[in-house]
Amino acid sequence: MLPVLFQPVVRTLALRRIARADRSDGDAARLLSVLEQTIRHVRSPEEAHWIGRIEALRGELRASGKPVAITDYGAGKPGMHLTEEQMRQGRIVRRTVGAVCRDSSKHPFWAFFLFRLIREFKPAVCVELGTALGISGAYQAAALALNGTGRLITLEGAEALATIARENLARLGLDTVTVVPGRFQDTLAGVLAGQPTIDYAFIDGHHDEQATIGYFAQILPQLSRTSVMIFDDIAWTAGMKRAWRTIVGHERLRTVADLGDIGVCLSADGTVPKHQYTIPLG
Repeated sequence: MLPVLFQPVVRTLALRRIARADRSDGDAARLLSVLEQTIRHVRSPEEAHWIGRIEALRGELRASGKPVAITDYGAGKPGMHLTEEQMRQGRIVRRTVGAVCRDSSKHPFWAFFLFRLIREFKPAVCVELGTALGISGAYQAAALALNGTGRLITLEGAEALATIARENLARLGLDTVTVVPGRFQDTLAGVLAGQPTIDYAFIDGHHDEQATIGYFAQILPQLSRTSVMIFDDIAWTAGMKRAWRTIVGHERLRTVADLGDIGVCLSADGTVPKHQYTIPLG
C-alpha cells in the first residue's frame, strides 16, 4: 500500500528534497534521478507498452478466486513473533490468488521504481528474494528485456506460487527469468555459487531482523563494484528497523536512501564519500 504518495503535498515535498539533495557523486545522482522519474511517471512508449501488459495481468490476478495452498516460511504478520524454528518449519496458509496478489504483489509505484532502477543501472545479474505471483519479477525482467541484456533469478519459498509465477512470466514472453522454489536458507547459497558477481538484489521476503541481515551478509561478498540492493518493508517492525540501521552502517555501502517502505543501497569502493538520503514516500 502507498497511502501518502498520492497526496500532492507529499509528492511536492519529495521532489523538493530530491532537487536539494547532494548530487556530487555520479551514482547517487543517478539514484535520485530514478526516484524523480518514478514520482513523475516518466516512461517511453515502449516502456508504457510493457507496463500496460503487466498491469493487465495484475488486474486478472486480483480478480481471481482460484484457491492456493502456500507454505509460508516468513515472519508472518507484525506482532506474531514467530521463532526461528517455526519459520524454518513453515505454515500452510490457504488463500485465493486474488488475495495473494492484493497483499503480496508490489504496488505499481514501487514496481515501476524497480523497473527504472534496472533501466538506469543496467545490471547483468539480478537476484530477487520473494517472487510471489511474479508481478515485480515481470517489471524487472521487462526492464532487462528493454535494456537488451541481463537476467533475473527470483527465489520463492512457496512451490505453488513459484509455479504460478512461472506461468505468468511465460505468458508475458519474459524468458530471461529463472524461478527457484524453496526456502531462501536452502536455495540462496546455490544461486550465489552459480554467479561470478551480483549486480542487483531485491530482498522482498522473510521480513525478520536476523534473516534480513543474514541475506545481506550472504550476498555482500559477491556484489560487483557498483551494485544496487533494495530492501522491502524496512519499517515493518522494530526488528526490520534495526536490520536496516545495521545494513546502512556497512562500510561497503556508499549511497543509502530511506524511502519509507523501501530502502536502497549502492555499493562502491571506499574512496567515495557516503551519501545518505531520507525521502519518505510510504
